[in-house]
Amino acid sequence: MQSAITIDVDTIRSLLRLLHFVGLALGLGTATFLDLMLLRFMLRGRVRKRQLQIFTFGSHAVAAGLVLLWVSGGALIWLHSVVSPETLANPKIWAKISVVWVLTLNAVFLHLLVLPMFRKQAGRLLLDDLSSRDRCMMVVGGVTSAVSWYFPLVIAAQTWLNFRVPVAQILGTYVAILALALLAGLTVSVVVARRHNLARRRSVDLGIDAAGSTETADA
Repeated sequence: MQSAITIDVDTIRSLLRLLHFVGLALGLGTATFLDLMLLRFMLRGRVRKRQLQIFTFGSHAVAAGLVLLWVSGGALIWLHSVVSPETLANPKIWAKISVVWVLTLNAVFLHLLVLPMFRKQAGRLLLDDLSSRDRCMMVVGGVTSAVSWYFPLVIAAQTWLNFRVPVAQILGTYVAILALALLAGLTVSVVVARRHNLARRRSVDLGIDAAGSTETADA
């Protein structure tokens, strides 16, 4: 009887881990694709309706990945609390949960604030008439998403962290990486925006010069 119960627990644990990996793959893969798409539109290219539909669908896929992470992760924690409660003393588990909370809040931020901005730019270049505040919000959302999806994956692979490194130290590393990534992302966005505005001014000046030349020729 005890052997049968052990097998059942192991099977349930394996299924929950599989579900957890599916959620991670879905969220991480889709979020990476969306971040690259956002970067492409910041550098060049118009936001077209088809691409906007892909972006919207992708945001739903990321949300589904987060739901799978929470459901499977919560079930795994409950299972460990019953079968092997000592594993819950691993600081790495609580560090990952904290980062997933950041991911969840950032997903809400992206859905409520950033996605509407993206939709508003449909048919135009992403940076056309986009305020510095809105541009910063896009960068913050995208960078936070990228760092927060990859960080749990990286620390999960570092088995030497188990029961050795305190949660505050792990989260301190996460905050430091996020801060550096945000600084780099915001710096790049400022440079790109300046080049974009300069190119627009040149286009306007060339248009004015061309119009002036035409009027002179007609006279």
